[in-house]
Amino acid sequence: MDREITLIGCGGHSRVVASVIIKNKNFNRIIFEDKNAKKDEKILGFKVLKNYKKKTKTHIAIGDNTERALHLRKQSEIVSVISKFSITEEEVEIGKGCFIGNGAVLGACVSVGKGTIVNTNAVIEHQSVIGDFNHISVGTVVCGKVTTGSNVTLGPNCTVLDEISICDNVIVGAGSTVIKNITESGVYVGSPIRKIRENK
Repeated sequence: MDREITLIGCGGHSRVVASVIIKNKNFNRIIFEDKNAKKDEKILGFKVLKNYKKKTKTHIAIGDNTERALHLRKQSEIVSVISKFSITEEEVEIGKGCFIGNGAVLGACVSVGKGTIVNTNAVIEHQSVIGDFNHISVGTVVCGKVTTGSNVTLGPNCTVLDEISICDNVIVGAGSTVIKNITESGVYVGSPIRKIRENK
């Protein structure tokens, strides 16, 4: 068992990550690092520090894809956090710095790019290729042979049908259904989806 892990960030997502680490029992101690840390601040009983100089295994526990990417590129000892209550089938590849939440399912031959979040109860089915710094939100279902680019967010309870391709820099709103390829960056909502604005 490793003794200590540093989580970068102290927002809501960091609490989810920390809870998984506690249940997994991989580490004895968690340190939260955040530049906006308050004096004597604690999360789940663990200290929040502005700058933790000791070298430890590190996970970027930030929900925002762009922020997570910026921080990950600055760190060296990056690790993934994978819940023991998730299901990972055969021949799955998971990049560095990923978070796989409770109840998440990664089907056979799935590839998940670095720094990606597969959140609680999300499902990614067989042979899908998920890009770097994606956020597959709570309860979302990605069917087989789907491909996503970088910086893609699929909001809670989305459905992406088989063999769909989604380009870089896309946000799909909660509860939406993707039934055709997305070839332009932007924000999409609805069932079926429609583009409502650019993704700034």
